[in-house]
Amino acid sequence: MTLEELQEQITYFTTTNEAIGLTLYVTYDSEDGNEQIRIADIDSQTAIELKEQFLTYLSEKFLNNDSLSYQNISQGDNRKNTAYYYDIEERPVGLNVINVISTQSEQQQFSFKEDEFSKIKAFVIAIGSETRKMILMKKHHHLSVIRGARAFGIKISDHRFVRVREDIIKLSPNIDFLQINGELIVISLKTLEGGFGFEAVIRRQAEANIALIQNLELIENIEVLRVMALDIRNARHIMRIRDTSPVMRLPILSVLEFVQNHKPIMKKFKLSDDGMRLKLDTKVAQRLFLALMNDDL
Repeated sequence: MTLEELQEQITYFTTTNEAIGLTLYVTYDSEDGNEQIRIADIDSQTAIELKEQFLTYLSEKFLNNDSLSYQNISQGDNRKNTAYYYDIEERPVGLNVINVISTQSEQQQFSFKEDEFSKIKAFVIAIGSETRKMILMKKHHHLSVIRGARAFGIKISDHRFVRVREDIIKLSPNIDFLQINGELIVISLKTLEGGFGFEAVIRRQAEANIALIQNLELIENIEVLRVMALDIRNARHIMRIRDTSPVMRLPILSVLEFVQNHKPIMKKFKLSDDGMRLKLDTKVAQRLFLALMNDDL
């Protein structure tokens, strides 16, 4: 999904005359470790105000933000004011709830007597109609809970200051993920990398790319790349190697000739004894090899 296509989708929800509503879900892990999804029972006026809050956030983030950077998640790095299109086939297991809610909107209602309020993991917000909807998701941070029993909260009631004894959740408009028209957009890469299973996806993608490189028979010892991939930073760089890279399609002799004659790197690589493979026996050679495979050289 291009940025223009994403903006077109968001524009529909922010300008349509069609009646669109909001449904709020919460997720938490039960005692057996299974993720539970519950519908939050909220009054109609609160739902309207929440919908406007999130639509305003999306407008400001994607429609009225000239400095927004938009990248593929497989190629992106963590930078400010950036949204990422999730272009990897495998999705992190921690985001499965988005697909569940998009296909099974009817869920049990949240009960403060039976469900674990203190263990809420995330809020999932569905905005739209039966025929067209988008799914928003935000991680729940426990700092967003004001405990009535621990803090002396006061609210204004008519002319009096009245003690608030209930727990209160601060639900900010910021979201971490957006699924629209079946496509996933990551707004907070930090959140994705912080506990939704994305690291496992990175490692599996890196291993798949290592297998592709092994088939090329371009380097002397493929295990060097596997050792490198133990560091998640290196695994991320290996994941970014595209099978469409021109280097992946060149004959080995052409690649070796380039390496031996390209002045900035010609002395940084060593060849195997038969002269037909690259040796990655230094950190510099390893770093340059990844740049080579991404056609950055």
